Amino acid sequence: MYFSLITENYFTSRVSFTCVDGREFFYSTNFYHPTTSNNSIVWKDFEGGKVTQVGPIADNGDLSVNSQFAQKLMSFDPYAVEVYPSKLELEDGVVENRYLLAINNIIDVLDYEKSDIEISPRSGKQIVHILYLSEKKLKKIPLEQRVAFRVKGVETAMFFCEEFFNIIDSDSRFNSLRKEKIDINNRAPKF
Repeated sequence: MYFSLITENYFTSRVSFTCVDGREFFYSTNFYHPTTSNNSIVWKDFEGGKVTQVGPIADNGDLSVNSQFAQKLMSFDPYAVEVYPSKLELEDGVVENRYLLAINNIIDVLDYEKSDIEISPRSGKQIVHILYLSEKKLKKIPLEQRVAFRVKGVETAMFFCEEFFNIIDSDSRFNSLRKEKIDINNRAPKF
């Protein structure tokens, strides 16, 4: 069994965005709050990025994706994924027809036996140093609930199912993304 990582390629990206319109509270939590917006949520690049440098995904904790990526993801009818219209402002123009994806689907698939976990002596909270996902737990989750997800206890990481990865990986429009299909027996990235 596999899961996947699909995101902006940080090694080649020349843009960095910040939410500037005051509606970040709609999507910036790890709680699913179904809301809607008629007007695009605005992210702005303050570091001199250009329109031509924007890829299919801009990752700012949540994802601003182009319409092609959004359509492919939404065709799976993913559970607990909020979708908002989005636009990106840059030094030389605006990129529109984008969607902000807030992945608020947090599932309990942490493999407690294989992962390196410590309990903080100060807060008493769990700290995961090395993350592994449980194949047994993941197999029990219906497809629509594992299309796009975060792992309970390690909410900084965002993952996608193998089926979605295969669609994105076979489409050349997404070649610039950081994409990795990961065997369930291998260590998972935490961010």
